[in-house]
Amino acid sequence: LGKRLVQVPEIQAGEHRDEVEAKLNAAGFENLTFTQMSSDEVEAGFVIKTSPSYPEQVDVETQIQVFVSTGEEEPEPEGAQRGGYDAGGRTENAG
Repeated sequence: LGKRLVQVPEIQAGEHRDEVEAKLNAAGFENLTFTQMSSDEVEAGFVIKTSPSYPEQVDVETQIQVFVSTGEEEPEPEGAQRGGYDAGGRTENAG
């Protein structure tokens, strides 16, 4: 059997993850991977882009990567402690 080429549906940045999944499934794509990434422009839970993307034609078995926004990246608070110490300088889980 030969490959069945299908055009990747047009997805707009800002479409809800569920809508995008439904569009891709309706086009015949079932091999979907959802990748979380921060975005200053797209709200959390909404799609930033897909790869491959419209108007590419790919085999229906091709894995489509859907990048979903987690919202804006949270800046590290100034003076934040790292390394497992609480504000008192004691290690967490100290027995």
